[in-house]
Amino acid sequence: MIWQDWVLTAGSVFFSATLLPTCLDERTSIPRYKSLPTAIILAVFAATQWTMGLRVVPFTEIVCALCWAFIAWRRAPAPAWEETRPWGSDWRTIYNSLD
Repeated sequence: MIWQDWVLTAGSVFFSATLLPTCLDERTSIPRYKSLPTAIILAVFAATQWTMGLRVVPFTEIVCALCWAFIAWRRAPAPAWEETRPWGSDWRTIYNSLD
């Protein structure tokens, strides 16, 4: 085990820990064009680090990438076309408005 593995692991764990409040706060709004590329790049970094012989940091990088993927999935603002519809995006609301 080389020392660079542990330094990068510590940084990745810290980065993931600082993302936890963002993941847990339902009021947080981060656009997908910022969060999704970050998740993809971190996953690529993890694969690259694995091929370099680092064995601990790729796992923490994947955790960080999953945090960013969760943010892209659950914490992105609604698309503009959804906000402009007067009846919302739920089919039940549309159906009930026809009565």
